[in-house]
Amino acid sequence: MRKAVAAALLVVLTWTTGWGGYFGKNKVRSDDLEWEVIETAHFEIHCYKAESDLALETVSLAEAIYEDLSLRLDHDIDGRVPLVLYGSHPEFQRTNITDGLIGEGTGGVTEFVRRRVFLPYPGSRKEYRHVLEHELVHAFQIDILAPGGSMKRLREIELPLWMIEGMAEYLSLGAEDDFTRMWLRDALLSGRLPSFSDLAWSADVSIYRFGQSAWAFLARTYGEETPGDFLRAVASSGSAEEAMRDVFGKGGEELSEDWREAMQKEHFPLLARLDRHPAGSEEVVSGGGFNVSPAISPAGDRLAFLSDRGGAVSLYTADREGESIRRLVRGETSRGVESLRPFHGGGAWSPDGRFLLFPAQHSGEDRLVLYDIGRRRIIRVYPVGMEEFRGVTWSPSGAEVIFSGMKGGATDLYRLSVASGRVERLTADRFTYLQPDWSPDGRRIVCATDRVEPGERVGPGRELRLALLDLDRDRWEIPSGQRGNSTSPKWDGEGRVVFVSDRCGTFDIFRLPFDGSAPDGSHAGHPERLTSVRGGVCGLIPTAPALTVSRETGEIFFSLFDEREWSILRFDPPDRPGTVPPAAASDTGRPAGDPEEKLVAASADGARPPITPYRIVPYRPRLSPDRTTAGGGAVADGGLYSGSTITFSDLLGNHRVNVMLGVYGSFGSSDLYVSYTNRSRRMEYEAALFQFLRDGSAYPGGPVLSRAVYRGASFELRRPIDRYHRLEAGVRAGEADRFEEEGTMTFIGVSAAWVRDNVQWTFSGARDGERIRLSVEPVIAPGWGGWLLADGRVYRGVGRRLVAASRTLAAGMFGAAAPAYRTAPWFFVRGFYRSTWNEKRYVAQSFELRFPLLDYLRLGWPVPLAVGGIRGVLFADGGYFPDEQTQGDRRFSFGAGLRTRFGPFLLMLDFPKKYDSTGPLGKVKGFFQVGNEF
Repeated sequence: MRKAVAAALLVVLTWTTGWGGYFGKNKVRSDDLEWEVIETAHFEIHCYKAESDLALETVSLAEAIYEDLSLRLDHDIDGRVPLVLYGSHPEFQRTNITDGLIGEGTGGVTEFVRRRVFLPYPGSRKEYRHVLEHELVHAFQIDILAPGGSMKRLREIELPLWMIEGMAEYLSLGAEDDFTRMWLRDALLSGRLPSFSDLAWSADVSIYRFGQSAWAFLARTYGEETPGDFLRAVASSGSAEEAMRDVFGKGGEELSEDWREAMQKEHFPLLARLDRHPAGSEEVVSGGGFNVSPAISPAGDRLAFLSDRGGAVSLYTADREGESIRRLVRGETSRGVESLRPFHGGGAWSPDGRFLLFPAQHSGEDRLVLYDIGRRRIIRVYPVGMEEFRGVTWSPSGAEVIFSGMKGGATDLYRLSVASGRVERLTADRFTYLQPDWSPDGRRIVCATDRVEPGERVGPGRELRLALLDLDRDRWEIPSGQRGNSTSPKWDGEGRVVFVSDRCGTFDIFRLPFDGSAPDGSHAGHPERLTSVRGGVCGLIPTAPALTVSRETGEIFFSLFDEREWSILRFDPPDRPGTVPPAAASDTGRPAGDPEEKLVAASADGARPPITPYRIVPYRPRLSPDRTTAGGGAVADGGLYSGSTITFSDLLGNHRVNVMLGVYGSFGSSDLYVSYTNRSRRMEYEAALFQFLRDGSAYPGGPVLSRAVYRGASFELRRPIDRYHRLEAGVRAGEADRFEEEGTMTFIGVSAAWVRDNVQWTFSGARDGERIRLSVEPVIAPGWGGWLLADGRVYRGVGRRLVAASRTLAAGMFGAAAPAYRTAPWFFVRGFYRSTWNEKRYVAQSFELRFPLLDYLRLGWPVPLAVGGIRGVLFADGGYFPDEQTQGDRRFSFGAGLRTRFGPFLLMLDFPKKYDSTGPLGKVKGFFQVGNEF
């Protein structure tokens, strides 16, 4: 009977932790989000009250976008679209609508099953409109391709991802914008512009850029109505290739060649007039995927920057020649530095060069971190209550800093006292203020903003311009004649502002002189163009910080996109280059009827525009089905088995009910698991009822000698410490009916665990970080016993393509109620393939070297076949099992294997050579598994 006690505990432990996961990072949620719903003609806009101004602006914007897309795609969506708004990207990352963590590069998501659109406010009105329209295109696509949200129909349709995302980019941005043109120029020069069939195998950001260009070409050549016609053709035939022939009269290969030829004719003439690097510039930092957000020290001798060269995005410094590179802070894996914000972050030097101040995320919010360069450590953290930062600058005295901060869907300027930490808000309107820089005389702040002068038109698509704030008189000045987007403004040592602009169709460096003689400090003349590059002076996105200026030497350090990588160059600009007259606004290719034109202009102070009819109602959780699976078959000892699972959740994903049922001939001897999970607060909990049938045998693979049904209930708590660490605790109680014995056994058990997971993932698997789980699970009634477990896994990238991985696993039963039952994972020491091990204690270790073998192979004959992502592995396993009676207590193996993915499954084939305490065992045999790597 006591043996059944611990066995029941193990069964329940195995089945009731699926909601939290054995490992996994955490979403550190806010406890004070009060949600409401704004109902309009075509949307149910879900928002929390702190972002109510943004939500009300979205009403007219979303309805205008809907009208535009409905006309262009010739379609109306059946029913209202659920639209969920988050005031910042960190809040968006913590959404419960999806289980996994959302990456920083994801601007929004449209979920297929229930057609939910959820997105954050990205920091500017123009980008917000783009992201919102992009995601609403997906809502239209789903409704056209699979009316009613049929997942079965969506799975049947063969539609490459580049067509889906490229169409959304084209319909939301128009023809190629300057960022996409930059990608096209780079691909054409390097000979890497992909074909449509190549794009079908891509899953990175290039599918957005090249997909947008391809759709712009198709719509320009065959008509603006073709995106909608194409979607309907795909819905009818289920095949993208057939739809292309039906709508365009050509197959994918012909259309691909036409597009590539058109891009060459369009871009090659411009490329002949552009430079790879500006004259007089020198590359100082390269390597890795990107090196961005440069910041030069006041003396001009040290450069700080963000880079992914070590796997995780980290903060580095180098000398002005790009040498003596050292890492200051490792991001993405360090407690307190969960992210260094590579899209908008970066360091700012104190005037004396002793400190770096930079934004970093910790436990769900962004903080300003003060780093002492001499002592090489963080000395202070400022939790100023911001959800995100968009730039920081020191005062000339070093006593204060001004930063751009996002909160509640608004991006404003704030002043921080370095000594006291006191924060003062400088702006409080609906305009966006990014990347402030304090003038050398301490009088003014220059920043990038969509602010307008009194009487100017306000709309969601207005571009970023340079503006100056006179701190003494609290007065704004916006230099006239600006075109395009202007970002990354920095004062040089001569009272001029150096900045990045796309006013001429490329991302280049400009300089705006200020004569300083006028009382208002107005600028003199037109901007001076300092570079003309074929790539682009930019960060990971167009609005990211891209340059820094040494006020001592006048040198400019900037991030340059070239050959699909970002490097940092040093540039000594000419004193007086030729001036560039204001450029005409670039043609976006957007047809008449821009959503911005449909919005009524607001007043010049940024007040909300009049909005379409709506009503606001409280949010009430209502459960609806999320996903359902079913299956069945014959069991080994006769009879039939059928199983199914169904998950219900509310629209925000905060409340979830899981039902799992497995029937073995009769309900009384079947598996049943019903749980309710509440994830609306930081402290999550789950309550469950369960019934499980379990069989036992006297020896591995032997006949069933015992059978028992375990019934009971469990309650678990999960408390995130931060993104990488959490505590878990639970209690379980129930009874067990053994078929061969009379009477019922009862049991009560508790559990506690500490979990760490900071692993960084790539497309091929884990690359850097650690995973550790320490747990204790005692039985407290009717006897005493339990289980201790320690599981540690370490991953390290070796170069850019190799990964070294190790796993250490130790477990042991204790107490009189501890039976001998299988606790060791199957096939842990490869080659010893037993269906079960009767182990009370064990320690095992495994090492692997993982490497790519075949990135992509395409066969045209005899059968069209494309294979990608085949990886190799060299491994060595060892284990000590002191309780083993039939096989040696020490086991070892080493060998090689292959890995590849087939849909969601990882296919693994290993060839181990086995050893035990006596020496080698048998011949090398291959063994195939479907599962997961450690």
